[in-house]
Amino acid sequence: MMRAAIIPTYQSAKLVVTLTDYHLILAQEILNSAKYRDAYKDPEIGYKILDNGAFEGQLVSTQELFRMAQLLNVDEIVVPDTLHDWASTIEQAIHFTGWAQAFPQFRYMGVAQGESVEEVLGCACELANMAWVDVIGLPKHLESLGQTTRIILIEKFMASEQLRYLPVHLLGGTSWAEEPAIAKFYDNVRGIDTSFPVYMGMQGKLIDEAPYEERPRDYFGNPKYDSFAIQRNVGTYLKWCYSETS
Repeated sequence: MMRAAIIPTYQSAKLVVTLTDYHLILAQEILNSAKYRDAYKDPEIGYKILDNGAFEGQLVSTQELFRMAQLLNVDEIVVPDTLHDWASTIEQAIHFTGWAQAFPQFRYMGVAQGESVEEVLGCACELANMAWVDVIGLPKHLESLGQTTRIILIEKFMASEQLRYLPVHLLGGTSWAEEPAIAKFYDNVRGIDTSFPVYMGMQGKLIDEAPYEERPRDYFGNPKYDSFAIQRNVGTYLKWCYSETS
């Protein structure tokens, strides 16, 4: 079953972490907000993935990443990567190997980067060759190659002897709101993360009624808070991911 991690604001974090049992925690926001950090300290909230900050342009150091991982007792860490650059991403993963081997209590998500489907597929194969990589992440920016790019890659992974057994996580929801309703039918897709239900709910908008909007730039520190709309939207998004019909 495909799972969904909902990315909250500082103000909504305490509520949002109770609405699902699958979480993606942004490393840079741990440093920015005690309220955000404290919401994820509870060991009972479910599976916790620690992101590395690369997508937001705030990649934290490996040493700091492991300090945070231990502080929050996370289950999984996203390996440092470079947006669009498969070669740099693989180089970073190679340098990360010693850390991964030193901390076997965590699982590790390698992010498949590249500027074409072929490069991303090649990067995923290189990551899969590293025995300590447990999950492959497909980043949001791949939407720039075409709306269905991540679905195309998921199908290619399924057809690959090397990749078919590695779980896939979709890093970030795209403007194609129907993507999770399609991705959930692939056995290798484990989950997706998104802030879409929250930032629409902050404005009192329901995601099954209003058209898609991009996340506002002041999202994380935005004090707006509509608990009804946020909870309604999260419930709707989870249905998109979980239900047996699209």
